[in-house]
Amino acid sequence: MKQDIAELVLRTIDAKHREARAATPPPLWLPLRSEEHRDAVAMGPRYSPQWFGDLAADNAGRVRLLRTVHELVDAGFISATFSDGGRLQRVKLSEAGEAAVAELNRQGAT
Repeated sequence: MKQDIAELVLRTIDAKHREARAATPPPLWLPLRSEEHRDAVAMGPRYSPQWFGDLAADNAGRVRLLRTVHELVDAGFISATFSDGGRLQRVKLSEAGEAAVAELNRQGAT
C-alpha cells in the first residue's frame, strides 16, 4: 500500500508539473498570474492534497499523503519549497524522481 501511494504521488506530481510547463503563459499585464506561472514552471506547482481525490477525503488520508511527500523529499525524489513557517508550498520531481517515473512508465508499458 505504501509503495502504491509513493508511486501515485510521484506520477501525480509529474503530471501536475507537466501541466504547468505546458500551460500558456498569461499576458504580462497580469503580473501576479505571470509570476505564479513562472514559479510553477521553475519550482513546481503549489502542492494540493485535492490532486489525489478520494485518498485525501479525510484527515488520515491527507496526513498519509503529506508524510509520503516528505519521505520522498528526504529520499531525494522530490524537490520541495517550504514557507518560512515550514509549510509545504511547491513540489516537483528531482532528476532521481524523473528517472523513477520513467522506470515506472516503462514497467507499466510491458
